[in-house]
Amino acid sequence: IPGLGTEPVATIKRAKLREWVAGLGAGNKTIANIMSVLRAALQEAYEDELIDANPAAGWTYRKAEAVKDDDIDPFSPDEQAAILASLEGQGRNLIQFALWSGLRTSELVALDWTDIDWIQGVARIRRAITQASDAAENTKTKAGRRDVKLLGPALQALKSQKAFTYLAGKEVFQNPR
Repeated sequence: IPGLGTEPVATIKRAKLREWVAGLGAGNKTIANIMSVLRAALQEAYEDELIDANPAAGWTYRKAEAVKDDDIDPFSPDEQAAILASLEGQGRNLIQFALWSGLRTSELVALDWTDIDWIQGVARIRRAITQASDAAENTKTKAGRRDVKLLGPALQALKSQKAFTYLAGKEVFQNPR
């Protein structure tokens, strides 16, 4: 194994693995992928009685990653007002809703009128449409399926949008072209 030396597999101990993994200079995802393969290989060596124990069994390495400083730069209230003032109709409704709901683009285009709970004031996010999909699909992760509390401006955008797409019984925001 490159970096672990040329000594026999029987001499590999957990401390040696820990030292080797720490020096990889890779992120946790890459390290987990490497360790998955290495752990399986060492398990085979153990089952073939080449080593007395698998030094990677039950052990995972997690590098302490630096906290990323998200460079979030939301529009100021003045910028939002200027953007909305330049739009009308469905375009304005879509952008106002997007600004005040925080939905991902793929969630916005899949949002159906049946996803809106007017009583609770929430949008139930269950589907997404990506460029790679022809139709709405379940969200990528379980965390992606959620209820989003709708603030006043988002609810107002939906009420204005009703005139355009509500009776069609399909997606809330449709391309008017």
